[in-house]
Amino acid sequence: MAVSNINGLNGAPLRSGGGKTAGAQAAQKPASGEAAASPPPVADSLKGSERLRALEASVAKTPEVNVERVNALKQAIADGSYQVNTAKLADKLVEMESSFRR
Repeated sequence: MAVSNINGLNGAPLRSGGGKTAGAQAAQKPASGEAAASPPPVADSLKGSERLRALEASVAKTPEVNVERVNALKQAIADGSYQVNTAKLADKLVEMESSFRR
């Protein structure tokens, strides 16, 4: 059921001074006691852009997959010749766990 007549308005937008709809004026003026919303400062946008550039540079430095190395490791695992350096593995796990707490 469509509502076509609210308080005698017949679907026409409310208008007040300046020919703007009341909704448009309400969007421009904050309610009493509220601060007006403003766009983020330019400095924040620049910091975001700098961060994006740094991330892009980091990704660009990331080496591509060495297919030969991957295949050699797969073969070593498959034939049982791959040996895990447990001390190095433990050190890396502790290092990774520490990085989560920073």
